[in-house]
Amino acid sequence: MIALPLSFALVFLFARAMGALSTSQLEDVFFETGWDRFWPVARLLPFVALLTATLVHFSVLGLSHWRA
Repeated sequence: MIALPLSFALVFLFARAMGALSTSQLEDVFFETGWDRFWPVARLLPFVALLTATLVHFSVLGLSHWRA
């Protein structure tokens, strides 16, 4: 419940800081038409998935060590 929203926030904030995602691109997702409007967000999804899997993996690993 925490890993997915946290991953989205971290990846999107990092992309905005690096200039890979602008405010106008995010607005276009909601206001434009056609499938091309989703490309700026879709290209970041593999990074969200990787970060989510990493956070979940190390959280489970940390919890198992804590319980032991």
